[in-house]
Amino acid sequence: MSGLFYTCEKCGKDKIASEFLPAKSLFFPQNKTPICIECLEDMIDENDGSLDFVDKLCRWLDIPFIPDRWIEYSTANGSAALSTYVNTTLTENYPMIDWREMNEEYKGLLAQGNLRNAFSILKDADMEKLREKWGEEYLDKEIAYLEDLYQGILQTQNINSKLQADDAKQLCKIKLLIENRIRGGEDFDKLIKSYDTIRKSAGLTEKNIKNANDFDSFGEVFAYCEKLGWLNDFYDDTPRDQVDTVMKDVQTWIRNLYKNETGIGEDVDRRIEALKAADAMEESILAIPDEEELDDFDAEGYDDDFDEEAGI
Repeated sequence: MSGLFYTCEKCGKDKIASEFLPAKSLFFPQNKTPICIECLEDMIDENDGSLDFVDKLCRWLDIPFIPDRWIEYSTANGSAALSTYVNTTLTENYPMIDWREMNEEYKGLLAQGNLRNAFSILKDADMEKLREKWGEEYLDKEIAYLEDLYQGILQTQNINSKLQADDAKQLCKIKLLIENRIRGGEDFDKLIKSYDTIRKSAGLTEKNIKNANDFDSFGEVFAYCEKLGWLNDFYDDTPRDQVDTVMKDVQTWIRNLYKNETGIGEDVDRRIEALKAADAMEESILAIPDEEELDDFDAEGYDDDFDEEAGI
């Protein structure tokens, strides 16, 4: 793994960093998984979406396995839900949840035929954390709306700071107020203005929508192509346009200037001598006489004054 590109250890292909899952495990010092997202999704499909396999994958990633969340995501998107699940789990950070405890509890309830109870327990735990995040004043359905909207913003916008994340949460709250006002038939013009102001100041606009597969500059396109071994067939150090011609002319002029101009050496020598003369003059002007020279100078002045007063 180097630079913008990573090599998948399973398929052996070089891919950009966004095509690998983020990871906080100490086994991945690059903070990226060594296997690309596409290969991991293929592995899930090969195992028919088995919860046991997803559980093993979570152990490998050192993240908690939350069965109801995975089932919800995978039901909607299949194996493609892996990125959403990992990013959501890493973002929310579960300091008190261990994957073994969650998995064993889930398996025990599943064996007893209490799958619905397993879901309700897990959802209650999630809701408690979401209440701490959004506040106790919201209803369960309002919290679900806020969290869904917030996660959608995180997944589609380039949010790089806590300030932007906080602005995104404020946007979600204002959006909920707008929805409630609309349902109640009340005026919401001021809320719309506040929503647009925060959205623009935080940079959460259509122009800021991120695409993991996009390049930010044309230089990245060339770097990616060269990484894959691409090179212009006509590249032979021959000027192909006006820019190449100007650059070559400038290089030739500089080369001839120093090779063929015979007076440059003499000019350099004269310049060195002038600098030496200037330094010597400066030293003579700034030279400070020693103490004996100052005494002799004072004595000489005293004698001259005395002779003039004496008329001698």
